[in-house]
Amino acid sequence: MIRAKEVFKHFKANNKQCLIDIQEALDRGLNGKPGGIKPDEFSIRDLAAHFVTVNGEPIGHELVEDWASGRLIEADVVSSSAFSAITQRVVYAAVLEGYQYPDAPLSRLVRTVQARSRDTRILNFTLPLADGKSLEYAEGQDKPAVGLMTEYVKSLPPVKRGARIPITRETVLFDETGQVLEAARRLGESIALEKERALTQYVTGLVSSCVIEKRKTDSSEVASNLFLTTGRWVNEQANPMTDWTDFDDCENLVLQNTIPGSAMPPMLTNRFVLVPPQLRSTVNRILNATEVRTGTSNIVASANPLANMGIQPIVSPLVWSEQVAAGVASATAAATWFYGDLLQAMRYVQVWPLEVTENRDDVALRRADILVEFQATESGVPVVVEPRVWIKNTPS
Repeated sequence: MIRAKEVFKHFKANNKQCLIDIQEALDRGLNGKPGGIKPDEFSIRDLAAHFVTVNGEPIGHELVEDWASGRLIEADVVSSSAFSAITQRVVYAAVLEGYQYPDAPLSRLVRTVQARSRDTRILNFTLPLADGKSLEYAEGQDKPAVGLMTEYVKSLPPVKRGARIPITRETVLFDETGQVLEAARRLGESIALEKERALTQYVTGLVSSCVIEKRKTDSSEVASNLFLTTGRWVNEQANPMTDWTDFDDCENLVLQNTIPGSAMPPMLTNRFVLVPPQLRSTVNRILNATEVRTGTSNIVASANPLANMGIQPIVSPLVWSEQVAAGVASATAAATWFYGDLLQAMRYVQVWPLEVTENRDDVALRRADILVEFQATESGVPVVVEPRVWIKNTPS
């Protein structure tokens, strides 16, 4: 257990450096590095005894109950700012522990961009050739003219996720540090899972009109669902997962689409297959097979055609549960899978990352016997950047 008395000596000598050192030590502890500390190594009551001060000196354990009860006579010279500052870092470390714990593959994979407005635009530049010319030119001829067109996709409004973490009078009196930190971890885990759910809803096409884009051929913005069987692109098909040929069907469907303003098909630079747990064994069998056999009477054995394609499987129970929650039949959701370049298809627009701040409404907090309160929040929204490289496959 870390002795708050020793920490306070460091704080009194150099408060800014003390807080920096505590934060760095907690970060090292979170990442399992030498010299790291864990939130559980602190006692909230011990911190209160040494970081709540009267005239700059710690109140000590004998006055903790008086402070927690609001009975200190010289209330105007009582300061709990140092206690709040160091406790905030301990609580944040616990929230972050929970935030990094859940199995959230999409959150780790999808790239994050910083929001600049409520409906962030992600620009895309194309170079459509004038008069259908190529880039080739002969000796003595001028280079072909091109028109630089600005295109963009736009996000839906961002969502805020978070909750409050109160440190009550009872928390300090009974030194319920473990309960507070466990609540902080649970909150961090819940925020992470909510973000993962949002990403899953987008990549599985459960959010209506989530694609908002303006391309070269558009006079104004166009809103569309992610998956279409006809129209601006085609990226949904009946294609149950049985063998390697079903992956070929996905590749062929991607090739049927074209990048607006050109006659070129989209290029898959990374390949991912996203499946519910019910298809875990099937996808592993197909991708890890050392050979495949074709034909009926004359059976030909050959190496697995998928072996060198670098397809990365992603298994997530949310792929099934979020579809079922949206009204998709359980059997259908269990057999629906997704394929393509997820890195090219999606982004996560972040308004602000996970943060823990102090609630300073002292009057309201005291009415509820809350000595200090923190709030953990995160804000952002997924955005579809290129739907033409992401394929939905249904069992029928």
